[in-house]
Amino acid sequence: MDYYTQPKMCADFVYDLNGSKGPNTVGKDIGFITALYPSDSVVVAPMPYYSKASYGSTQADTGAYCRKQSEDSRLPNKEELAAMFYNKNLIGNVNTTHHWSGSVIDSQYGWALGFYHGKLGRNLRSYNYWAWCIKR
Repeated sequence: MDYYTQPKMCADFVYDLNGSKGPNTVGKDIGFITALYPSDSVVVAPMPYYSKASYGSTQADTGAYCRKQSEDSRLPNKEELAAMFYNKNLIGNVNTTHHWSGSVIDSQYGWALGFYHGKLGRNLRSYNYWAWCIKR
């Protein structure tokens, strides 16, 4: 059930809405759109909170943490989290540990992604991993 996300990426587009004019900041005028899976493609464009809302806890607690940050904040789904991994140098994520997605497998397991190797895996929802909140 675990897999490396890199072979699942079909295309990754980075855009700058106003060219060289400032502020040239991800989440303000720079963003990315990622297409995953060669068949039954999924296209995502997560907008990470630039403040890196990192918090190590269970999947449920990290989701609650994101909701407390702002009414328009949530955990990314597993595809959005993979897109954030592909673009981690652009968005400045230096935390290479596991991050929770908001995607749930069942009452015991959820999806988390290791930012040091790109492996998306089934993990007990009670594990303590990090959160990176995105805007709705």
